[in-house]
Amino acid sequence: FLLILLTTSIIQGRSSLIAQSTSELIQNNTAQEILTQAQELRQAERWEKAIEILQKGEKLFPADSHFPAELGSIYLNRGLYTLAWNEYRRAETLDPDNAELWYELSSVAGRLNKNDESIQYLQRILARDPNNKDAIGDLSWMYFKTHRLSEGEQLLTEALDRLGPDQGLEMTLATIYSDQYRYEDAKASYMKAIKHAEKNGFKLFLAVAYYNLSILESRFYRYADAFNSTHLSLQYTERASGHLARGELYQRRLDFTKAHGEYLAAYELDTSPLSKINMAQLYQQAGNLTDAKTYAENTLQQSDLSWMINYGTDIDRYKKDLHQILYDTYRGLANEEHLRYKANLWQEMNSLIGWMQYRFQQIWQEQLLTYYTLEAADAYGVENQKLDALIHYYLALQRYPWRAKPYLEEAMKYETSLIEASRPTYLYEMGKLEQKAELILQAINQFDPVWERDMIADAYAELAKIYQNQGKIDESQASIEALYALNRGALLQRGCKLPINLEIQGNFVTASEQAGYRRAITAIVSHSGLQILTSKESRFRLIIIRQSDGIRAELRDTLKGAVLRERTIAIPNLTSESRQRISLELQKTLFSELGQ
Repeated sequence: FLLILLTTSIIQGRSSLIAQSTSELIQNNTAQEILTQAQELRQAERWEKAIEILQKGEKLFPADSHFPAELGSIYLNRGLYTLAWNEYRRAETLDPDNAELWYELSSVAGRLNKNDESIQYLQRILARDPNNKDAIGDLSWMYFKTHRLSEGEQLLTEALDRLGPDQGLEMTLATIYSDQYRYEDAKASYMKAIKHAEKNGFKLFLAVAYYNLSILESRFYRYADAFNSTHLSLQYTERASGHLARGELYQRRLDFTKAHGEYLAAYELDTSPLSKINMAQLYQQAGNLTDAKTYAENTLQQSDLSWMINYGTDIDRYKKDLHQILYDTYRGLANEEHLRYKANLWQEMNSLIGWMQYRFQQIWQEQLLTYYTLEAADAYGVENQKLDALIHYYLALQRYPWRAKPYLEEAMKYETSLIEASRPTYLYEMGKLEQKAELILQAINQFDPVWERDMIADAYAELAKIYQNQGKIDESQASIEALYALNRGALLQRGCKLPINLEIQGNFVTASEQAGYRRAITAIVSHSGLQILTSKESRFRLIIIRQSDGIRAELRDTLKGAVLRERTIAIPNLTSESRQRISLELQKTLFSELGQ
């Protein structure tokens, strides 16, 4: 009982101290007393009062580095990295040989994407203390992020030889080996790290290690092994990264529903924008272009990029990925607008304005995409990451085939010598670049039919365009039908119309009423992303059933004998507005993989 009273008395005394005004707290106090008072305020989470005391302490004791260092610590913990950087730099001018300050500065610099400054501080620490494991781990990671792979490898191998096994250093070394396309070395190092973590029971570390292992397996086209690693990652600890990796593998299989579920689960756990980027990419691929645009543009507006310190990316690659999504999305929106039904002159004018806006955005996004892709290529090239540099130069120059082809050929020669499973991807890219159908057909035959369904769909989209340009209508129709069977959301955004046979059913009073209704429905359908075939058969049959209060639409796959999509559209009559609504509902029903 006495102990409880004493504890209560101490707490009440501390609360009383905290309640005092700032001027009373610092009046006639030593620097250490002020720092102690600020620490008590921090523990009570009275951040503004603690900052105020420290700022006044700075003025009273301008030569004491502890005040700006403590302010930097508060700002760092609160995520105010620019303020933290300024305070730590001020502390450094007062205490330039303080290795603890150097470490804090390296951490803040990394969160501000000042990668060179972060590296310099870590190098200074290791010049003084070569066996500082924290600094070794952080510096090797920064070398990885800045593509200085050889330096990272040397630092880590020498440290492991000198200091003995360390699971963190082994995992970073594995990640560097992965970027060097050294599969066996990378996997061996990951498994060493995993073995040590299993022995010590570090579940969070194991979740991260298996996530990284899944990336390695995917990079080497070992998708089933990658899938298994994502399961193990989530089994140890449910983290956003595990869901993202598994979602990406489902997306490769064009299993949009499962991929969407994984990305939603990641979104609930994620503190980075990566889940939103994946959602945007999924929506774009599935044909939900408005949602893709919303997610991508929202992510692009995010100014806090401090999360990048924990991921193997940088600003150029991050923005490249976002502008790729936005380019594909605006291209798709422009094509969709072009294929949209317009019932009158007013709708024609509005559609033309919308199309022009989308085309302008498409062109602008293409310019930004090219810029950031070239920046990434240059960064890889400077650090002699040959394959990544070649691939990015090719991607940046695709509009100019004669310039892009040498990069693609060299990349193909380099990667296929390391990974034979990469050959179909290069056949597809070369066929697309040179507009050669035979190369794309070879790629389709060699792609993994389970794990590379996304690539097969892209290949059929390119084939349809090539055959169309060559006047090979039957081959183009077959390619579009194969594309639709894989990914319904791909057609409109690629500017492709789905070939169908149209059947109209219902009760009509007179033959002229039936003929008028048929003309109206035929006009709507043929301007809704569908190509009506009358002289030959199509795999797909659209049945429009007239009802008393609207229509019922069914799309059937005659090859499989199944109804793929169906919708009832309630409309009282066939006014201009009703016709446009029927067209929009048909497009939404037939050409989207999610939300139907």
